[in-house]
Amino acid sequence: MNETPQPLRVYDPMADRWWEVPAVPITRLDADVAERWFINVAVPPELFPDLVPLPFLTPDLRDGKVVVSLCRIRMRHAAPAWAPLTMGPASDNAALRVGCVDSRDGSPAVWVDTRMTTHILGRILHTLGFPPVEVGLQITTGIANEHFHLEGLDQRITCTVCPRQGQPPPRLFSSGDDLTTWVTAGVRSYAATADPQRFRVVDLEKGSPNAFQVLDGWAGELHTPWGTWPTDGVYRTVDGHYQWRVLQFVDRTGTLL
Repeated sequence: MNETPQPLRVYDPMADRWWEVPAVPITRLDADVAERWFINVAVPPELFPDLVPLPFLTPDLRDGKVVVSLCRIRMRHAAPAWAPLTMGPASDNAALRVGCVDSRDGSPAVWVDTRMTTHILGRILHTLGFPPVEVGLQITTGIANEHFHLEGLDQRITCTVCPRQGQPPPRLFSSGDDLTTWVTAGVRSYAATADPQRFRVVDLEKGSPNAFQVLDGWAGELHTPWGTWPTDGVYRTVDGHYQWRVLQFVDRTGTLL
């Protein structure tokens, strides 16, 4: 006789409450998004093997450079398919992404090095089948305050941008529409797991027509484990619906496991 798994319990110190989460695998995560930022840097192509360990992924070069992006998503609500969307609490989230091409068929793809969140349930997502997510993310931002600052766990990833006089226009993506087209095409992402021979596949679909806008004159730096680079374009979009679909695992050759 099969017993129903006990729910997972997580304490939320901000709300002073316990969350009980069914021990059910997450295959789909929906989000009502308040705003999304993209902050890009141009990285020399010779560093690509250090950034992306999958041999079948090659760099999607723009202006001869690898595009590394910090993607920030502020969610009003997020919930798995088996829960009402409005049940999920608000959170701030970010990911460090590398633009790639799948050399097997030429399709665009993304390598996600790190996912970060302020969500109270972030620390248990990996137990439900979602890719690992770092907790402890800190973000301060605001168009009116004219700044954006992000710090990941142990300051492994940090980013600060703000308006600067005399800043040249972006070179990687000259317009918000250009970036929107590129991001929308790169649906499939790959990420590492605890097993160095096993990689998680996740598709991210945008279910709304919102497009990115260039924040003219904004600039700063993105610090990563591989180096610190000046930004090449800061972009923002508001509102929208997004869906993450957690798919299979693959090995280093892309073969399904």
